[in-house]
Amino acid sequence: MLEWERRWNEAEGGAVEMSELCRKFGVSRPTGYAWIKRFRDAGDDVRVVEERSRRPLLNPQAVSPEVEDWIVQTRKLKPRRGPRKLRKLLVERAPGIEWPSTTTIGNI
Repeated sequence: MLEWERRWNEAEGGAVEMSELCRKFGVSRPTGYAWIKRFRDAGDDVRVVEERSRRPLLNPQAVSPEVEDWIVQTRKLKPRRGPRKLRKLLVERAPGIEWPSTTTIGNI
């Protein structure tokens, strides 16, 4: 971003060759423009141009730790049971809980 700022100052606020600049640093033009927008919005903080995580903050489909613990405990009690039989057993023991799919139970 400092290179862009230097070129922008040299051009006195005029056009900066974004294609050339992005090729030099190995980023796409949309990424270059996004970084410049972040840089302008943040002022002097150079860290704002670092790549940000795209991981969602919340996952509504995630299995709660309590349910996961119940699955693991049941698996330890019945180690020879597969995910379908474990799910059936869990549903019989606690029908009020919404249990995950057999695939999720197998993954846990």
